[in-house]
Amino acid sequence: VLTQVSVTYKAATFLYTYERMKEPFRIDVIPGMPTQTMDVKPTFLVPGHEQKLSIQFNSGKDQIVKGELNLVCSPGLLIRPLESEETGWSSACKFSLDSCPPDTLQELTAMVKSASDQSADDPNDSGSDPSVHAKVKTSYCLANKQEDNVLHREIENDDVFNTQFQHELEKVIPTLADPALSVENVSLNTYAVGRSLLSVSAKCHVPAPFKLNQWDLELPPRLKLNENSKMDKALAGVTLEKGEIATFGFDCSYEPSGEGASSESFLVTEMEDQYKSQFTERLHLRLKNMSLVSANLPEKVHSLFLEGQLITVSTRQVGVPMRLQYEMDLSPLAGWNGTIHFALDSNSDGWLLCGSTKGLVELVGSQKWTHDKMAIPTRPDAFDELPMVEFIFTGDKLEKPFRITIPTRQSPPMESPKIEDDTIPLNHSSVAFLTATRYAV
Repeated sequence: VLTQVSVTYKAATFLYTYERMKEPFRIDVIPGMPTQTMDVKPTFLVPGHEQKLSIQFNSGKDQIVKGELNLVCSPGLLIRPLESEETGWSSACKFSLDSCPPDTLQELTAMVKSASDQSADDPNDSGSDPSVHAKVKTSYCLANKQEDNVLHREIENDDVFNTQFQHELEKVIPTLADPALSVENVSLNTYAVGRSLLSVSAKCHVPAPFKLNQWDLELPPRLKLNENSKMDKALAGVTLEKGEIATFGFDCSYEPSGEGASSESFLVTEMEDQYKSQFTERLHLRLKNMSLVSANLPEKVHSLFLEGQLITVSTRQVGVPMRLQYEMDLSPLAGWNGTIHFALDSNSDGWLLCGSTKGLVELVGSQKWTHDKMAIPTRPDAFDELPMVEFIFTGDKLEKPFRITIPTRQSPPMESPKIEDDTIPLNHSSVAFLTATRYAV
């Protein structure tokens, strides 16, 4: 004798006793999985910035009766509804969701910022990066009016569609451990008296592409940007991915009147994310009193020229030792109280130098500096360009030695542009005026 029937479908169990089975019966199982979704933009926060947080709730195929959105910040962040006053910052806020039919989109917006006054020894701080916890709680019913489903239409009792179910959605929006951009390297390369090239490399840390719109440089009074100083204009509008490095270059001049003033310097960048939000990053360059060519050096250093002469006892042949003779007029250095050392380029690709390649330039009682050197050419084109000579200036008024490679002209002189107003004719092979000093942060 059949006394009862038990039917199990997933997590639901239906029990029918003998009394209920006297008449034919059937069991209608309607899928009750919620179809609501929540989308948060952006998916991460950039430290040190005030950002707009957009939460989009979609009812899916559910009939929303009521709902609530709670946004809770971990220590280090503050939040407020977009429409609230600036003084309405707190560690949490909540929004009410309107009752709505299926396929309805509701968007809620809040502002999030870093809590600058957050204590470093906050007992509630777990040590992890701050985040925002978004949680939606809804009461909903199964929608049957627009449901094109035969099973739904055959159900005679609509009570099942009036039953309210509960559902929760959660998302966590983390704060990045690093800023959008960080300084990787800074170098100041002196290429002429009072002129330097400042190079800054910055690394991108955001997981989504950011567009670099513009940038500027804030320098201490002892440095100023020269006209048309930006040498990286092509970077404007470039999209940076995580891990990529952007290099910025600036042509700077030294201002003696700015000595002793503040040495703070910043690279200020304007960036934009995929949601059109703007971010300004001020990158501290930390220029540690880099040694620059100043008025402490003789004013006529830029007029120095080095005469280079190749003296041969036979025809010029590769592999045959020859005599190199250098000569320089020292009169522009009259009154220089420091010392000057010279160093020949022993790593020259076209020459093998014999003997010592370094020494002291005697300034006392001499108007000319001469130096002879035996060398062996290793390539046929080595005769067109002699090994370069670097001069190192040292003195009590210089923070660090100043190195400069003085342009070399062959005797008899070849046609070469003159150096005027500290310009650099790098396009001519007979002129060697190169950066010789690099100071890293």
